[in-house]
Amino acid sequence: NNKRQNELIPYNDCLYRNMYRYEYIALLDIDEVIMPLNHNNWSSLMDAVIKESLKVKNESRASYNFRNVYFMDEMLESHEHGHFKDIPPYLHMLQHVYRSANYTKPGQYVKCFHNPEKALILHNHFPLGCLGGVCTSYPVDTELAHLQHYRNDCVSTLKKSCAESFKKNSVKDTTIWRYKDELISRTTTSLMRMGFFGGSGQSAPVTQSTPPLNAQSSANGDVRLAVNGENADNNDTKNVP
Repeated sequence: NNKRQNELIPYNDCLYRNMYRYEYIALLDIDEVIMPLNHNNWSSLMDAVIKESLKVKNESRASYNFRNVYFMDEMLESHEHGHFKDIPPYLHMLQHVYRSANYTKPGQYVKCFHNPEKALILHNHFPLGCLGGVCTSYPVDTELAHLQHYRNDCVSTLKKSCAESFKKNSVKDTTIWRYKDELISRTTTSLMRMGFFGGSGQSAPVTQSTPPLNAQSSANGDVRLAVNGENADNNDTKNVP
């Protein structure tokens, strides 16, 4: 339909503006994050992913896809009485650390790091066109990383199986807390500068000591992001510098 076709414009605008600047390009909704489980940032994660992928087949892929796992709103409510007191309540991802024990099926609702040396046309989940005609994608092992997807409910196509397959069994996953202090410090500073707490001299609801900024302590690296809408049903897209 026209909506899905129109989404190709900002996705591929991001690709072509940045294809000579970055090793990988990612398209992520604002309710998603690709979370490294054994590494501090995306750059070192991808070094490990490439190493593993070359063991399977000695060639680079057009994309590297990450399994989707749901962090539902109600999972926090069922396990905890209120919010975590040392985390501001508006930092949704840091607060919601209970996820489904089950992942969605391989290849289903995944997101990728795309290789701009091979991908020619991108869509939300996989490349649509690649050099050589075949778009190869390597499934990243869930022991290395996964796609954390924060939602109130499953996507519409999974509504019938959502309660039994995903909501019924949940586990605590605090991997994101690796970045907690720095995230709280940076967001608090930014919100205070913008006057969200009533004035430049007013203290924020939660204060944290500012940690030393270290490029290895946050999930960054040579990855370009196109951040689109709040969930799979709302895909207004913009480029993030």
